[in-house]
Amino acid sequence: MANTKVYGSLDKVKREITDFLSLYADYSIENHKSWPALDKQIEEDLEEMNRAERISYIEKQKKPWWKKLW
Repeated sequence: MANTKVYGSLDKVKREITDFLSLYADYSIENHKSWPALDKQIEEDLEEMNRAERISYIEKQKKPWWKKLW
């Protein structure tokens, strides 16, 4: 999908996937007892990411339709 530019450029898709997966970097078999705490932190981080994405989307929608062409 990145090759067809449905989700933007390949670099943008790569950056978004890397950012998302970095949330889970602290999980390992050795620290399985701390997973519930990590779950709570990730839930907060995901909510923040979603909030930022919604704000960005709303701001883009405020542009006149003809400015969205560029």
